[in-house]
Amino acid sequence: MNRNEMYCAPKILMLLAMALVLSGCANQMSMAMVNPTATLVNITFDGAGCPISTSGGIPQINKGKGDKIKWQAVDAAGDDTQNQFEIFFDPFVGKSLSSNRQGWVQSKPIDSRTPIKVEFKYTIVGDTCPLAPHDPRIKIL
Repeated sequence: MNRNEMYCAPKILMLLAMALVLSGCANQMSMAMVNPTATLVNITFDGAGCPISTSGGIPQINKGKGDKIKWQAVDAAGDDTQNQFEIFFDPFVGKSLSSNRQGWVQSKPIDSRTPIKVEFKYTIVGDTCPLAPHDPRIKIL
């Protein structure tokens, strides 16, 4: 090993180690974007890919605290699925919410003009079952 190789080898190893650490941080940061305290609502899908129910009754979301909901697609046994869906719900800022390929989506902030102490209906439409939507409710506090 010549003198240049002796000095370069540790530097290359250091750069590789830093790249590994940074790649792990990037993965953690993308997971951290999902609010860990978001209220989880499971959407049960049938074998045809239609949403048939949601868990937890009527979730109560506090507008002043910036509460959010995470919707997760599950099968009849309650296991996470990759069913994709879209949620149409006016009180949240923006338009509809579309699930990712892992079968979940998190709400956006609640629009500041949304009245409180009111129950709202929202609609879940399965990507493979658009003619059989499910219409649960949510309460904004």
